[in-house]
Amino acid sequence: MGNREAIDKLLSNEKYTGQVMLQKTVSFYGIQIENNNIEDKYLVSNNHQAITSKDMFDEVQAEKQSRTKPVQFSQSML
Repeated sequence: MGNREAIDKLLSNEKYTGQVMLQKTVSFYGIQIENNNIEDKYLVSNNHQAITSKDMFDEVQAEKQSRTKPVQFSQSML
């Protein structure tokens, strides 16, 4: 994992706000995959002591989103 990926993972981890998202991934036949609406996800608040505020976390997520380049599709890709 590169530095950019590691930093992105740190900035995207809700655990630093004292919350835990359960079932981000699910396991089928011993293979763990990302849970894209396969099962319900559950957000548990005040699970542990936060090291950053929820407001700061949300601001970082908004800034990350604003820096994301939109995907450009060409006619040949469709």
